Amino acid sequence: MDKNRPNIYGNYDFDAPIIGYQNGILGRWQFFRNGPAMIREGYAKYKDNFFKVSGNDLLIVPNKYLQELASMPPEKLSLNTAIVDAFQRLHSITAVITDHSLQTRMINTRLTPKLGHHVPLVQDQIRKYLPKDVPATENDWTSINALDLARQLVHRGVATQFVTELAEDDEYLSTAVKYSENGFKHNFLLRVFPDRIKPAVAFFLPTSWGVDSALRKAKRMIIPLIRERRRREKEDPSYEKPEDFLQFLMDGGVEINDDDETTVQRLMVTYLGSGPSTIIAVAQVLFDLCVHPEYVEPLRQEALQVLRKNGYTKQALYEMKQMDSFMRESQRLSPPTLLGFNAIVRTPVTLHDGVILPEGAHIQMATYAIGTDPNRVPEPEKFDGLRQFNNRKREGESNWHLLLQPCYERA
Repeated sequence: MDKNRPNIYGNYDFDAPIIGYQNGILGRWQFFRNGPAMIREGYAKYKDNFFKVSGNDLLIVPNKYLQELASMPPEKLSLNTAIVDAFQRLHSITAVITDHSLQTRMINTRLTPKLGHHVPLVQDQIRKYLPKDVPATENDWTSINALDLARQLVHRGVATQFVTELAEDDEYLSTAVKYSENGFKHNFLLRVFPDRIKPAVAFFLPTSWGVDSALRKAKRMIIPLIRERRRREKEDPSYEKPEDFLQFLMDGGVEINDDDETTVQRLMVTYLGSGPSTIIAVAQVLFDLCVHPEYVEPLRQEALQVLRKNGYTKQALYEMKQMDSFMRESQRLSPPTLLGFNAIVRTPVTLHDGVILPEGAHIQMATYAIGTDPNRVPEPEKFDGLRQFNNRKREGESNWHLLLQPCYERA
């Protein structure tokens, strides 16, 4: 069996109560329409045990297994296999997603270490375009769509780091947005259909056409740049290669014989990290700063102090403890999704208490319910931007925030 194509019946082999209809079709429709209430019901009844939602589709794992599961290698528990499943094997997305993909390695080994180089460039873009996105007025209030603003901020920032030549190209930015957002819509729409017919249904969904169209357009824009870079590198001794993600993929792709089309596909797939969930998270932080302006000055002063000491480095971000705490609190109360830790079991896993997760089991955790459980978080309904900063070691709160890590780090 292709391990990137999960056994869709894995959850059937695990005995756990199902919230809502047990019939697959009815269960999916019920979850599609009323998922938040079903997750709350399941957590209220079985928070320290397993339960299922959307028929047998999703196995919700209790928080007590988080640390154990988070430390497992992708050969046992794969987030990328879950991504392949989530995007329903849409080739324009899933063809280059593997557990040890080139794009992941290049982010970790080439892009992230260049943070100090890229942040000033992103700042320049924000300084240039923010006055246009948020025009200043002397007397009148101006209504701003926060999601649109967050989308522009995120995608301009990403484009600056990804493709230097296209950082200010509105057509390219629009193409990246369409690729990402059509991909997530495609994932969302297909959830209600039985697994056996999803490939056929996917073929007729406009979202799959939108992803394919955006990828074709991206190839038309980027492949000529790739060829021009290679020509200059070969012919011009004084040529300095750009320090952007496209160049890192080009360099890394030589070892594995990537062609130009594959390089572009790897680049576009990485845009999924700046998709709706990240944009919503950024917008929510802006909302929370507006509602709680008392945090603005302390966060600003912390940032200035850390940057004077460390400059723009990954370590500097880790030292912004109050900013870290504020962003986590924002996601705790207003997460982009109510479920987290999305993964698929690739080989049977025996947990510390003898529970066996079968091969193919699709697991998640009830992120929002855990983060608002009064038995884990004191005064969970209260927004406390320094909650994690002040109480990281409080018993019962020490690890729930790890559920937010993937989306938080993208933001």
